Amino acid sequence: MCWKTDLSSATASVGAQVQGFLDRDLVVDGRLVAPRGGTVYGAVIGVERGTPGRSPAIAVTLLDMKVGGRVLPIKTQPITRTGSTGTSAVVPAQTPEAFTLTLPLQVDIMTNVAVR
Repeated sequence: MCWKTDLSSATASVGAQVQGFLDRDLVVDGRLVAPRGGTVYGAVIGVERGTPGRSPAIAVTLLDMKVGGRVLPIKTQPITRTGSTGTSAVVPAQTPEAFTLTLPLQVDIMTNVAVR
């Protein structure tokens, strides 16, 4: 997935909502769960501005994923970036990020099947 806008420890605040998109199809066991371009929603869960002797950092978690016309709750491990002392931790928009679900994703698969 990729973020839609830059995320920076210099400007972010805990609780701020963030948005991204899937940069490739999400496939589980050979089944398409969510197509490339699908929207994901998250929140900043940690910010360290950085001080002398302490590196700046930002942590985000994903909370929801739009699948079809529905928004489904998800939970991921934190996505964390650390910067160098004297700078800020930055995640540029459009940069691919991996995420790991911490709970199984529950998706109802709808098919067009005629029952006789």
